[in-house]
Amino acid sequence: MYDLVIIGGGPAALTAAVFALGKKLNLQVISEDLGGWNGSHQRIVAESQEERIAGEGLVQYIAQDVERAHVVLHDKVLRVMRNNRSFTIETQRHGLLETIAVLVATGARPVQLDVPGAQEFLGQGLGYSTTTHAHLLARKTVAVIGSTERALRGVIELAQNDATVYVLVDDVNEIDSPLISAIQTFPNVTVLTGYQIQEITGGFSVEELVIERNGETRRIAIDALFADCGLIGNSDVVAKLVQTDLNGFIKVDERRATSAPGVFAAGDVTTAVGEQKLIAIGEGARAAWTAYGYILAQRVDVGIRQAVLGEA
Repeated sequence: MYDLVIIGGGPAALTAAVFALGKKLNLQVISEDLGGWNGSHQRIVAESQEERIAGEGLVQYIAQDVERAHVVLHDKVLRVMRNNRSFTIETQRHGLLETIAVLVATGARPVQLDVPGAQEFLGQGLGYSTTTHAHLLARKTVAVIGSTERALRGVIELAQNDATVYVLVDDVNEIDSPLISAIQTFPNVTVLTGYQIQEITGGFSVEELVIERNGETRRIAIDALFADCGLIGNSDVVAKLVQTDLNGFIKVDERRATSAPGVFAAGDVTTAVGEQKLIAIGEGARAAWTAYGYILAQRVDVGIRQAVLGEA
């Protein structure tokens, strides 16, 4: 039986694994790939220069360290089941694994933009994580679709990096956020209300956004486009064990424990989502620390029960 199984291969999962290895836990990491470059963090700049995302180099270094420890099982988890005092994890190709504790760090996925050109230009000027790429788009022209806190923060970062920004929202008067007032103070930000997206066009990468309102079509020349149609937590494998919100994000406390004893969660799959690699790195270590305390307590409890039964 394993002490800890970590599900996921992103920054939170990798940092948790390094912590667990340092504590000499019997560890298994299950992930189809390592690095955590999921759908919400697609590369966005279709140019020759390599993107520099904060924390990416560190994540790659940690991934290599974890691979060298030979604790990674490249597989897909189908579900997690609770036993009396442990958990059974069903994998797609390697059968069943038993563990004392589980740490879920499976990330989140964006709701995809459903318009012509959206799939074609994904990663070629179209992305779903504004704040991750804002620093790469100085003096570029960018469109942002959405009015969530996540989208509005990204708009401000873009504006502060001297980008020309078009923000598409349904109704500015219905946005309950102080950020919308801040956005409207930037001379390089234009808020467009009530437009419907018709098409995304371009050659190798995004070049134009076609929008329509009241029968009038407008074409905006852009260098990049970000859509925030919402995020969904990748929590299906533990959905029957832990509490989640309506979007599938796992509810965690300040120590990253879930509602199910023995199940812990970190990173973008939780309600404490930060959507930055450096934040996820810290979250993974915090969750692993909490899981370690639980595992130690379980070991002591088993030892006491065995002693009592032995005396009996």
